[in-house]
Amino acid sequence: MVSTSERSNREVAYVNLFEAQRLLNAAERRPDRSDIDPNTELARQALLRSIKADPSIAEAYTLLGEITISTPPFDIAEGITLARKSIAANPQNFGGRRLLARLVTIKAGIKSSKVSGAAAASAISEWRALTDLDPRNAEAWAFLAELYDLTGQTNEGIDALRKWSVSAPPIESQFYRNVMGQAADLAPETASLKLGSSLLNAGRADEAAALLSNVIADDPQNDEAAALLRDAVALSNGAVSETVAKSVRQALNSSPQSIGLIRLLADIYIGTNHFADAEKMLRDSAASSAKTDPALSSAIVAVLGDTYAGEMRLEEAVGAYERALNVRGAPERDKFDAGERIQLQDVISKLINSYRILNRNDAVLRLIERSRRMFGADDVFADRQLVEYLRSTGNAQGALKALRDVRLRKPADQSLARLEASVLAEQGDVDKAIEVVRTASAKASEHVGSADSRITPTAFDDFSNLLFYASLYTDAGHGPEARNASEKAVRLAAGDDDRTQIAQLALAEAMRTEGDFAGAESMLRALVKMTPGNPIALNNLGYFLTQRGEHLDEAVSLIRAALKVEPANPSYLDSLGWALFGSGKYPEAEAYLRLAARINSGSAAIQEHLGDVQAKMGKADEARASWERALIVVRGKANTQRLREKLGLGAN
Repeated sequence: MVSTSERSNREVAYVNLFEAQRLLNAAERRPDRSDIDPNTELARQALLRSIKADPSIAEAYTLLGEITISTPPFDIAEGITLARKSIAANPQNFGGRRLLARLVTIKAGIKSSKVSGAAAASAISEWRALTDLDPRNAEAWAFLAELYDLTGQTNEGIDALRKWSVSAPPIESQFYRNVMGQAADLAPETASLKLGSSLLNAGRADEAAALLSNVIADDPQNDEAAALLRDAVALSNGAVSETVAKSVRQALNSSPQSIGLIRLLADIYIGTNHFADAEKMLRDSAASSAKTDPALSSAIVAVLGDTYAGEMRLEEAVGAYERALNVRGAPERDKFDAGERIQLQDVISKLINSYRILNRNDAVLRLIERSRRMFGADDVFADRQLVEYLRSTGNAQGALKALRDVRLRKPADQSLARLEASVLAEQGDVDKAIEVVRTASAKASEHVGSADSRITPTAFDDFSNLLFYASLYTDAGHGPEARNASEKAVRLAAGDDDRTQIAQLALAEAMRTEGDFAGAESMLRALVKMTPGNPIALNNLGYFLTQRGEHLDEAVSLIRAALKVEPANPSYLDSLGWALFGSGKYPEAEAYLRLAARINSGSAAIQEHLGDVQAKMGKADEARASWERALIVVRGKANTQRLREKLGLGAN
């Protein structure tokens, strides 16, 4: 039975609690909130009186905690203490639970590169407790998904994302945006995209494809979902392809002008060995838009060209790319928008590559001159294409002359200086290559801010130059010089975790080149331990072990982990194929290398690796075709000679 004194104390407590709420509401309504509202301090005093009168009222601790963390000195530790007192007073108090979960999440450093494991576990525990009170709380499941991901609990993270995707849309999401970034949101659609990505990264491509196809059916304009679905389809076993195709066709009916959906449907058909269906769909789509939207029709025909190129039907690919250029006519260059220019240049680059593989060199030169007329003398696209063509045909002097001519017109473009340095390094003149970049960097500082400067200074700063020097030395086999440049980059990056990791990756490669295999392996293992989800470190360590012929099972596991982060990265797919080849798993190796070649048909390394696997499997004709494609696009004397020997062509 409650005594008169207790009843009186409780009444005093609630009177002060209600007064505090009134004062806080008044502070919220104040137009100018640039400084602390006096009402906030009055509310604090009222809450302290409420707690003194009756320490069992949980809401008073919660409100006092929110004031404590939102006003100077923003005391997170005291806020946590008050939130715990709120829960002690009433374990079912939602506000106290949410406040505590939010504060321990901040303490865990959820968006930093050094997340505290113990603090993350505490945050997980608190958010789980909140979901017991509110099983459809989107904020709780969103933070749980992030925390599970950070702590390597993949299945729990996927489960949290599923529950987020069916949670009630939140009324308030400002705290989530404050922590995760202002672009973040708690919408169920966001959860579905994250879930699709997580399933894909976990190797559950069929589940990802089924989920994302539903997202596409509901929202045909969702380009991010379409891109993820493409990756899922490429990596799935085909069991859900017809279901996915049906969803994509449905989405296309609503958005017939979506080039992303058109490409996706073509990929699905090809992945299920229905090439004729892909071909027909692309032709029909291009024809239906030729008169009303020539730019779209051109883009669709370019996809058809990509489809032929992926199957190495290069004559047909050339025909499609040529039509893609001609479908839309020849617009005057001053009418190009940025997207149109990029699209046309992409088609021309692919057409040049196809001509090169077909050894149609006259056609390459004609196309380069055509592109010069199309884009104008001020655009260096044609010059770059000419340099790359001359470089790939072994005409280094011609490439250097073309480069120096264009650099006279574009003295501030340091990317051209780096291209010249790369050509020089391939000819064995690394010291001169380094000097070219150093001179260009000094000159570029004179042009910063001028009309001629189109390269941001940070893109070619001292740090990036050191990494570039290291790569030149590494490619040339100059281990000590590569190591020296990499070590300088590591020192320069001090205090910047991302740059430090990049520089350490370069240093590990320099060590390998120098012959310090133990040091290189130690560096890579340290990076993997320090950043467990870093796909570059995972792939590099896996490929390093593969090159050494050591711990191949571990190498395969490491590269698979990299692919969980970037499932369609052709370099990682190539690494996995090569590691499987080293393990004697030839059919699986060939499958991954074919997929890598489809994604990046212009990689000499991928084509050579594919040829090596095919040769081991007794597919002599296919191996020769792969090596020939590699020889056309390969760079460097040693690489060229190795391929010529495999083809029985002798010295160049």
